[in-house]
Amino acid sequence: MSRSTVAATLLLAALALPAATPAQAKACNSPTEVSAMQLRQLQAELMVATLKCGETHPEFRGKYGAFVGKAPMKENANALRAMFSRQGKGANYMDRYSTQLANDAQLKSSQTYDYCGVHAARFDELSDLRPHEIQGFAARSVGVPDDAEPCPAPKPAAKEKVAAKDKTPAKVKKGS
Repeated sequence: MSRSTVAATLLLAALALPAATPAQAKACNSPTEVSAMQLRQLQAELMVATLKCGETHPEFRGKYGAFVGKAPMKENANALRAMFSRQGKGANYMDRYSTQLANDAQLKSSQTYDYCGVHAARFDELSDLRPHEIQGFAARSVGVPDDAEPCPAPKPAAKEKVAAKDKTPAKVKKGS
């Protein structure tokens, strides 16, 4: 085979490969997306606690309402819808995602010792936070969600090594 035939064959083979979809091209989550996932997971956990512990902690209802009113839930929903759209799941995947988070929170509730007491402390801590502090609390509280794949931090661009000229004056030998 000639070189041009090999090159043409390789080019045709490359063109026959399926193109990467946007979701495949970037399967990881940006820091903004991970933050949105953390806040939505916290919201689901607090909602389940409010429903599950309502009889013993009737104050949870008001504290949950205060959380939802204080947290940037609209921005959160917009960020999640954009993420699902980018991943090829569609903006309507939000309902499915929220339901899964609530189901996971419900399962976790039956496996947590003193579940209502734990959430009483969470609600108390949240009530002292300002709106801009809630995201940090969510990050500390839930960690990185299981379904999040944080993108690796970009590597700093390699700096070209520039040979610096020695600017120190040359020493002169005495007695020369």
